[in-house]
Order: sequence, then C-alpha cells, then structure tokens
Amino acid sequence: MQKLQIKDRLAKLLAGENIIVEHRQVSTAAFDVEQRILTLPMWVMDSSAAYDMLIGHEVGHALYTPLSELEEFMTNRNTYLGGKYKDVEFSNMNIIEDIRIEKMIHKKFPGFRKIFNKGYSDLHAMDFFSLQGRDVDQMSFMDRLNLHFKIGNEIVIKFTDEELEMVESIKDNVNTFEDVLEYCLKIKSLKDTKQSETLGDLSSTNLSDLDDQFFEKDIVNGDSDDQDQQYDPQSESSNPSGVTNNSMDDEEVEDDSSEYTNNTQPNTQDSFNNKLKDLIDTTAQSLTYINIPNVNVDKIMVSPEKIAEECKNYYASWEGYNYFDKYTEFKKESQSSVNFMIKGFQSKKSADEYARTQSSLTGVIDTKKLHTYKFNENIFKQVQIIKEGQNHGMIFLLDWSGSMQDCILETTKQLLQLVWFCRKQNIPFDVYAFSNCWDKYCKNPDISKFDVNTNVLQTPKKNDIKIDPMLSLLNFISSSRSAKEFDEDCRNLFVISYLSQCRHGYGYPVALSMSSTPLNSTLITLRKLIPQFYKKTKVDKLSTIILTDGESDYLTRYCSYKDSPIMSKYRQDGNSDLYESAVFRCVIRDPELGCVYPEISERSYSDGLDNATGSLLQNLKDNFPDMNLIGIRLVPSKESQRFLSGYVTDMASRANWAKDRNINIKDTPYDMLYGIATSILNKDTSMEIPKDASIAQINNVIKKSLKAKNANRKMLSSFIETIA
Repeated sequence: MQKLQIKDRLAKLLAGENIIVEHRQVSTAAFDVEQRILTLPMWVMDSSAAYDMLIGHEVGHALYTPLSELEEFMTNRNTYLGGKYKDVEFSNMNIIEDIRIEKMIHKKFPGFRKIFNKGYSDLHAMDFFSLQGRDVDQMSFMDRLNLHFKIGNEIVIKFTDEELEMVESIKDNVNTFEDVLEYCLKIKSLKDTKQSETLGDLSSTNLSDLDDQFFEKDIVNGDSDDQDQQYDPQSESSNPSGVTNNSMDDEEVEDDSSEYTNNTQPNTQDSFNNKLKDLIDTTAQSLTYINIPNVNVDKIMVSPEKIAEECKNYYASWEGYNYFDKYTEFKKESQSSVNFMIKGFQSKKSADEYARTQSSLTGVIDTKKLHTYKFNENIFKQVQIIKEGQNHGMIFLLDWSGSMQDCILETTKQLLQLVWFCRKQNIPFDVYAFSNCWDKYCKNPDISKFDVNTNVLQTPKKNDIKIDPMLSLLNFISSSRSAKEFDEDCRNLFVISYLSQCRHGYGYPVALSMSSTPLNSTLITLRKLIPQFYKKTKVDKLSTIILTDGESDYLTRYCSYKDSPIMSKYRQDGNSDLYESAVFRCVIRDPELGCVYPEISERSYSDGLDNATGSLLQNLKDNFPDMNLIGIRLVPSKESQRFLSGYVTDMASRANWAKDRNINIKDTPYDMLYGIATSILNKDTSMEIPKDASIAQINNVIKKSLKAKNANRKMLSSFIETIA
C-alpha cells in the first residue's frame, strides 16, 4: 500500500492537479473527467521505471486525450465531422494518439523522457512487443512506427524514404486529436498507393521463371487453387497473389510490400496490451474507497445553557454533600500550576516578540547623542517596530466514554487547569465532551434520530462513512460565557466528573451519562466545527487538544444491497437501499482535497493508533495545516504494555516511561502526543506530615509531593511550548 501511495503522488504531480487516484481490479486504466478520478490497474512488476512510465502514459491520456471527442468518434464514426474520418482504423488511431500524448508529457516534463526510455526498455526485455523470433523489417508500417517511438533506442528499425518522411511528419506536426485522425487517413492513403504498386509489380512478374520447387514451398496454404486468389482491399486477412515475400526476387518486388501480407502473429500494440493485462495482480483483493461525508453540525452541538439547565435540579444535593467545597478547594490548589503555565507562556511570547522586533532610524537627530558626532555616526533617534503577533485559540475534546470513569476526575482537573490558563490569557476556547448518550435521556430528545430510515446528521450515500447517529458534542465550557456562568460551568464539570469516578455515575443528570467512544465521528465533525471557530473568534493560530484513554469505536460505511446478493436476502420491506458494513480493506479519501489515505486493516492488541483514526487525524492536518493537533493519552496501569507496544519502540523511551510514567511522542499524526499514566494523575500533591514524624518521614512526604508536581509541570511545560 505504501508503494501505491507513492505512485499516487507521482500521478498527481504529473497531472498538475490534485486528482484522485484509485487502484482497482480492472483490466485497463480509465479517467473520470467529471470527478477527476484516475483508475489504475493493480500492476505487479519488478521495474519501477516501467510502473512510473505506465502512470505517466495514463496521466498523458487524462490530460490531453479529449474523451468527449473520442467517445463521439467511436460511437458515431460515420457522422463524426461529416463522416470525414469514417475510414480511420481504431488500431492506427490508438498508436498515433499514444505518440501524441507521450510527446506532450515529454514536453511538459523533459526529465521524464529518461524514465519512459528506461520503462519501455525494461518491458522490451520482457518481450512485451512479441519480437522474439520475428524480423522487425518485415512488419507492417504501423508496427514499425509503434516500435520506433517506443523502443527506437533499443533496436534498429528500417523505413523507406517515403515512410521516413511520414515518421518525421508525425513527430513534428501531430499536436491535436484531429491531427491524429488526419494522419490516419494519410497512412491509409500511403497504404492504398503501395497496394496498387504491389499488385502492378506482381501482375508483370513471370512466375514461370521461378524455380518450381521453391515456388511450391511458398504457396500460401500449399493449394494450387490459391494462385488465382484476388486481393480484397476491404479484407485485412487476404494475401496479395497468395504468395509471401520470400517467393519473389528482391530486385523485382521491394520489401516494403510485406506490410500488406497476412501476419498471423499479433501486432505489437495488441501484444503489448495483452502482456500488460498479464501483469495485473489477480490475487490481490480490490480495495473499497470510502468518502468523508458532510455533517450537519447543528444537530450535534449541545450548548452550555442546555447542560446548565439539566444540572440545576441537582445543585441543592451537590451543595449538601459539600461537592462545591471540593471544587473551590481544587481551584485554590491549582493556582500555582496555572501561574506556572502563564509564566512559561509569557516567556515564550516575549522571546517571540523580541524576534519580531526591528530597530529603524527616524531621521530625527537625537540631541542627547549630538555631542558624539565626531566619533559616532549614529546620532539619530531610533524607533522599535514590533510586528503583530498571532492570536491563539483552543478547542478541547474530552472523551466521555465509560472507560474514562476510573480517571475522569484527574483528567478533568488537568483540563480545568488548561481552561483557567486560557481564561487568564484571554485565549478563546471551547470544551466539548464527545458522547452518544445525550439524546437517549435528556428532557427533549430528538426523536428523529431513532427513525430507522432517517439520519439527521448526514445524507446517507453509498461508500460514505457512517457518522454515529447518536453523536453529541457537549459544550461544557466556553470562553464566550460570562465570568459567573464560566465558573458555574467549570464547577458542574468538576462535580459530574467527581460523581462519575467516586459515586459510580449516580447523583447527576442521566443525560450526561458516559457512553462509548465516538472519536472517529467527532474527528469528521471537526472539519465543520473548526471553520466556525475560526470565523467566530478571528484567531490566527488554533490548537486542538484531544484527551482520551483509548481507541475509537469501529468505523462503518454505507453499502448498497444491490451490490451484495448475500445481504439482499436479509433486506426487509421499508428498509432503505443502504446497509451498514465494516470498513476492513477500505481506503479513506477526501474528494475535496483529492487525498487518499492508507488502507484500513484489522486491529490487533499490539497496534498503536487505529488506522481509521490515524487517517482522519491526518485529514484534519491536511485541511488545516496551520493548526496544532495535540493528543493527551491517559494510560491505565492495565493498558500500559499495550500502549508501549503500539507507540514506543526504542528502549530509551521505555526506560523514561518506567521512571517518569509519562512520555512525549512525535512520530504520530498528532503534532505531539502526551502519554500519561493515570497512576501519576491519581497521586496526591498535598503534604500531610504527622506531628510525631521523623526527619526521614518528612523527607519522604516532601519527595512524593514534589515528584507528583514535577511530573505534572513537565507535561504542562511541554504543552505550553507546543501551543506557543
């Protein structure tokens, strides 16, 4: 698959546009003009040059062959341009059109000529033109013309003076498709002229002067009745005078008449096409290309006002159990961490501002420096010009799945510290929790989501990725809220997280219950959400932070019952024409960008990031190249080995993990992925020293507290450096 991706990029570069390239189990290449999709067979060959040459050849057809005119010519040859080209043979037109488009691709990319020569040379070594045991000089003019322009550097091909003039004329003057058809007529005219000359020569030849034994050996089919056979110019299989070239004296009949003899072996172009079909990998399973759909974001968003309304009925209970006090206490404890981030951000910001500062002379004399004019040339006032910096913005995505229950409180604490940092720095932000439980239990459920034939989040189409129909993005916290509302939203998230982890999900709105992990659907939704955030906040630099503890739900796609005889048996009346299927052996593509991503394979225990999730993350980077994409992966103790197997390969990094229980990983679709053990997050940073504690015990308490704080600050420092 990696090789196919490289060939995809080659095809796009040659085409000069972001066309979509598909590799399928097809016999020949094809190009969809409307959708700009180039379909290539799944060739298997050792020669990389030959593969590149074939791609260049097909791109040449995609760029320069007018498919509409070609289709009209093929279907209505007798009426095309008044029937002027009705006698043009398709095989001749195909060869000359190949010559034309290859000449044009060479003109656009002069360096590609060398690859074409090497590619055709490698194919000639594999006898693609069926030349083994054949005399090239005895082949037809069209075969020799085809060989001349493809492997003329490899073999010597003879032409008569008249033929050579035609070859040079084709090389210099065939520039359009109509030129191709014109030269097909010229070649036919040349052929008819030579046929007349050949028949005239044969009629004047005294066959009785030839050796009888030699003549009998060369009678076609060995029948004497064939001596009287007449040449039918409309029949390509007829043989003039019923004899081969070898039966005539060279002085009486020229060799170029051989092109009109019956050649039982396939011509060079047919042989090339047949050999090319043999290179198709018939054992490889065909890939299915699936599209990233458009999503109705308005049906997914849950505003902070709706969430606050759901929580109001629980305020009395929460206050009675002192949950609000716990929030207030945590907020005070976090001030040092928030201030630490602010200090690091300001330092980074000052350094960036200094790098953008330039000093310029004003042209106004500085009176304080005037007395130094004898030994100082710089006596003018200076002004400091500081280029305007970038405005930052942040989107936080919180995994609201059931597996997060054991670490949701510590995750929320980390998130709230980042949110408070943004609030103090006036950085616009939004905090979303991705869930698929909201509409099941909220007071005003969207009933249409449960309709079998209705999907309000997207318009179902064949081979489109299916968005989780229950997906909701819970906008817990937003910078657009007032100071009082903001603090209330932070408190609600803290209390709900506390109850989820410590009270097993009881004591808060059921609509906010934890669900599965619709991360993939959320990443697709971000394609619409991020432009809205840019438009609303006017930020220059956006950072998207995803906090999760595992992989996403499986991705599925829409399939047609018509394409599956097995599934059609299970179709019930009233069902739509589409059904849901897994995406195994599928390839995600973005038609708008023209990007195609690696094949989606089955998951295994030792795998790192899921293929589908990795492709969707990369698609976000392709759509928003200036955005920082940051992942924070929370690793429970039971999942640490799996995490290390999938993400950390070198022993030095594993040793750091064993020591610090956190790691920064760059070799992923994220700009930075932070792996943090939940055991670090669960550590208490407070110092409670018993009255009768010894010095050793006091030192031990201090070390544990500092170790937990240092681990947290190390991650925060790296985070600030990444977003700044």
